[in-house]
Amino acid sequence: MIGLVLCGGQSVRMGADKGTMLVNNQTWASLAERKLKSLNIPVKFSVNTGQEAIYSNLFQKENLIPDNQTLHIGGPLKGILSVHLSAPAEDLFVLACDLIKMDISLINKLIHEQKQHPDFDAYVFLNNEFYEPLCGIYTAKGLAKIVKFYKEGNLKKHSMHATLDLLNTDKLILPAAERSCFKNFNSPTELNEL
Repeated sequence: MIGLVLCGGQSVRMGADKGTMLVNNQTWASLAERKLKSLNIPVKFSVNTGQEAIYSNLFQKENLIPDNQTLHIGGPLKGILSVHLSAPAEDLFVLACDLIKMDISLINKLIHEQKQHPDFDAYVFLNNEFYEPLCGIYTAKGLAKIVKFYKEGNLKKHSMHATLDLLNTDKLILPAAERSCFKNFNSPTELNEL
C-alpha cells in the first residue's frame, strides 16, 4: 500500500496552494504525510504540473507524482489514477491535504476494515448518506476497473462519488462526533475555524 496525499487542486477559492499553507509550523501536505506515515507505508504526493517546482523544494522529487497528461479527466480522480498508473499493483490510502482535522483513529478504522473485509474495491466513510471520498482506501483491483471503464469510454462522470458507485465500496458509517474530522478548508474566511 502507498499513502497518497492529494495536493493537486487549483485552490482557487483559497487564493493560495493549500498544501503549502501552514498549521502549527508545518505545511498541510506535511501534516497529511505524517498521518499516513503512522501506517508505516511509503507516502507520495499527487501534484499538478504547475506545482512540481514548489513541492520539490518541500519533499523529495521521487515522491512527487504529477498528473498524467494522457488522462483527459479532472478533479481528484485524475491524481488518484495518475498514481495508480505509476504503481498499478499498489492499493492507495488517499488523504486530501486540506483535511487537516483528520484523526489518525479514523485512518486506522479504514485499515482495520480492509483487513477484516478484504474483498471490497474501496473503503470510505459515509457521512449522512454522502461519501467522504478523500480519506479512503482504493484498491489496485478497484482502480484497474476504473481505468478499464475510462479506456472503453464508459466513465461518464469523473466525480469521486460517481466513481465509488461503480465500485464494490465498503461504506463505514461516520459517527456524528467524528464529522468535524472531515471539515475541509476552502477559503481564507474558513481558516478562522482552526
